[in-house]
Amino acid sequence: ENDMLSKMFAYFRDEEDNDPSFIRLVRNIVVFVLLVNIALLPLVTGFIGEGSRNPPAFITLTITLVLEIISLVLLFRGKVGMAKAVVPFALIAAVTIISLNTNGLKNASMVGMPIVLVISAILLGRRSIYLTAPVAIIAVIFVGVVNLRGDIVNVPVGLDDAIILPVLLMGCAGIVQLLITRLNESISRARKSEQIQKLENAELNELRSQLEERVGQRTA
Repeated sequence: ENDMLSKMFAYFRDEEDNDPSFIRLVRNIVVFVLLVNIALLPLVTGFIGEGSRNPPAFITLTITLVLEIISLVLLFRGKVGMAKAVVPFALIAAVTIISLNTNGLKNASMVGMPIVLVISAILLGRRSIYLTAPVAIIAVIFVGVVNLRGDIVNVPVGLDDAIILPVLLMGCAGIVQLLITRLNESISRARKSEQIQKLENAELNELRSQLEERVGQRTA
């Protein structure tokens, strides 16, 4: 079992996994997701009204919360494997299960699916196109088919929906800001690298000129 997990994590491994800035970015993303998860949990317990009670959603959010905590603990040790391999798929599963329980495609949690894809793109890079994106599309289609068959309970919009949507949007805004910060850091590093390269080229050109001058003096 450990070998299988090791192979799975190895598949998601990249060179940037050892980059402190990337580890910090992933850690911040997991913290944001963790906070959103904690904020959503009371909303499905019936705390704000009996109509908001959603046991399957509570169980699903609790499982994802545990996975996020484990991922965060590993991130503080510099290990990003679990966050990259588990978190995106766990979030897709959470959105799917919650939507299948009530309101289907009209469930407020569906707003979280694009956010999950953004998180996946940051964590997995190009792999997200052929890993998490197809899974998310299949999940949405599945929910839609079940919804059209009339197998999903439809409940009126409640206070929980009015709170969940702003919480998800705030989470999305925070994650997009983290992405922009990451891009700015990459641009800054590229500029510094370019400046260093220019200085090195200038030094090499100066050294070559000196050598040519010395050779010219000796052959004169």
